[in-house]
Amino acid sequence: MDLSKAEVLALVTDLPLKFPPGQFTAYDNTGYYLLGLTIERVTRQSYAEALGDRILTPLGMTATGMNDPGEIVLHRAAGYRWEHTTQTLRNKPYYSPSVTYAAGGQLSTIADLVKWEQALQQGTLISQSGLEAMWQPQLSTHGNEWEHLRYAVGLGWFVLNYQGRRVVGHNGSILGFASNITRFMDDNITAIVLCNLDNISRPDAIALEIARYFCPQLTNAMLQPPPDNK
Repeated sequence: MDLSKAEVLALVTDLPLKFPPGQFTAYDNTGYYLLGLTIERVTRQSYAEALGDRILTPLGMTATGMNDPGEIVLHRAAGYRWEHTTQTLRNKPYYSPSVTYAAGGQLSTIADLVKWEQALQQGTLISQSGLEAMWQPQLSTHGNEWEHLRYAVGLGWFVLNYQGRRVVGHNGSILGFASNITRFMDDNITAIVLCNLDNISRPDAIALEIARYFCPQLTNAMLQPPPDNK
């Protein structure tokens, strides 16, 4: 079912804070939904228009944009889920992109995401100081992220520790799909993973395997955070 932005906001407007700002770390798609609304208010454009004008068009990312399930998209990947009871693949259930919006409502390709990665690496889209700010761990007042979570958060990125190497990344998941981008910055390797199966709970594990192929020094590096991390 499609929901208006006002209807989505109404679902969370009266909810209490889980904790005072800065006290703990907790990932929440609602924050990215609100960020999208803020971008629209500041730019006086739709989120799709702002994304296109400021990122997609300058980088030539012609295969990236907001998801419209009714639009015919050449080579659009179908999403699947694995049913354990019947041991069969099934088409994913329908979900409305109006619910995900700025928190994960885009379509893209590996080729386009390589353009995004190259822009980050070369500093052509965001200044070097801006990039460093994104990847700077934002520790809570408790300051126990490394011990408790085995990761810290930056600005839109998760900051990981692979044997002292600088590593940042982000997983994504939605009905029928999973994705990851991990940047092994000290080794000059970036792994981008797109899966059309939603049972892939740790696409970052696939990214690490890819990086190990090109960087043998990562062979003994354990996946962070560990799969059993709580």
